[in-house]
Amino acid sequence: MNTRKKTNSSLSQIQGVVSELKKQNVNPPGGDKYISDCYGACLELIEDSHENVIDIIQYALHYRPYISPQYFVNLFFRALQYIELYEINNDSSGVHSYPVRLSTQKDWKKELVSIFEFYADDIKYILKNKNTVTTVLQRYAGPQILINMFKNSDSVTVADFGCGGNFGLPGMELEIAYEKIDDHSPEGLATSMLYPAPTINKGLAFDTEDPHKETAKEWRISCSFYPSEFSKLAKTLVLEDEVAKARKTRFTLYDLTENPVDEKGSLPRNCVDFVIISTMLYQLSPKDRESVLANAERILTSEGLIVVQDFAIKDENTSSGLDFNTAWFSKYTWSYRTFVLGEITGWKFKEALQWPNGRCRAVREGEDFQLIAETAAVAHSTS
Repeated sequence: MNTRKKTNSSLSQIQGVVSELKKQNVNPPGGDKYISDCYGACLELIEDSHENVIDIIQYALHYRPYISPQYFVNLFFRALQYIELYEINNDSSGVHSYPVRLSTQKDWKKELVSIFEFYADDIKYILKNKNTVTTVLQRYAGPQILINMFKNSDSVTVADFGCGGNFGLPGMELEIAYEKIDDHSPEGLATSMLYPAPTINKGLAFDTEDPHKETAKEWRISCSFYPSEFSKLAKTLVLEDEVAKARKTRFTLYDLTENPVDEKGSLPRNCVDFVIISTMLYQLSPKDRESVLANAERILTSEGLIVVQDFAIKDENTSSGLDFNTAWFSKYTWSYRTFVLGEITGWKFKEALQWPNGRCRAVREGEDFQLIAETAAVAHSTS
């Protein structure tokens, strides 16, 4: 009986994965043709009942039954990209021929058959144990806008939950400029609040993996780029060296889903003005999301604010107040959004900003943007 339940659940989940593969085959992230062809090849193998790919998918879904089809498909591709970059020796000179040698769906299908035969255990390990890593500095533009809207002093203390490569707070400290943002908000109000960068009095960055470890760096690179974006890798490596010069942000290796952040006495309650949780909660089970948000609330000052940025929509019927089972990639959906939460919002999420995707090069007002702007103005007038 138990086995049958697991099988039925897996079949349902596999159907969700197949449906998402089809969607992203048509509308791939960033319009990237390499990803589209990869997903098309995966679909061919699934339709052919290729034993290895089906076994890998079933294995991963068994150990992570809460994972959404959108996140699974994203993580699945990142695992394949990691194998290509760091397991397969494409060129003895050290110059990778990936992704250019995989320019068609036929190329990908042949490659995937080989990967699923020789690297199945590696992919299973990643899908079971890894999460994608947020390292896109541009994504911190949204939190920076909200911090500037609500800050009530010359300097602020900010925590970054799930900091990934730890670019965000060091970038703010060093006042590194973001790429140009196409602003669709009323009278360009959103980006008018972007600069000057807030003065970071103290930055507190948390993650489950040390961003300075070489293995962490390899996984970070695998997660940070679409295949057609690898020409930007050199620029990112320069950015990594630059943010390493920041001195006001302390990194702490910590699992925010398991332990209170003040358990060791390193962080007292009510000590942080803002908590940023960027592109992290979608990876977690509902229970773990609650733990992370409880940790954020625990260290937040009474006038502080939690800034969540993710692929989500508001939903008060969920335990976290957000629904993460939304379309990530569409020509018509601004699916990546910035929310705020705190005593000032009555501990209900308010939607501040919308972005067409996680690259954050265009922005428009969220559902509650005007309310948030008015609330910020009132807070300043009474402080």
